Amino acid sequence: MIKLVYCIRRKQGLSVEAFQKYWLETHAALAKNIPGVKRYVQVHALEGELQEMLAAGHPAAKGDHFDGIAELWFEEDDLKALPGEPAALAAMQDEANFIDSDRSVAFLAREHVIVDG
Repeated sequence: MIKLVYCIRRKQGLSVEAFQKYWLETHAALAKNIPGVKRYVQVHALEGELQEMLAAGHPAAKGDHFDGIAELWFEEDDLKALPGEPAALAAMQDEANFIDSDRSVAFLAREHVIVDG
């Protein structure tokens, strides 16, 4: 199984609340219909006291952080079949409505579960 990991920063001028609402309520409906998706998870970054606590104790948590991470799991053959697929193209085009693609990063990966449960 291959995972697409997309570390996302929201568009300039878009509030955290508006970003999260759009991503969860509008974009999710498009992304979950991409053929071959076995699992789709949105990870929304926390703000406030807990994030401040992390930043105080960990140097990597200071400064400009990602607003969220999208994780999509595919079988390799399904992933290879995606180029040109209309549902995948629609989801990618919709990203321009809430994602700053110049400040975001996507990559493919394989998981190695160390602790489960």
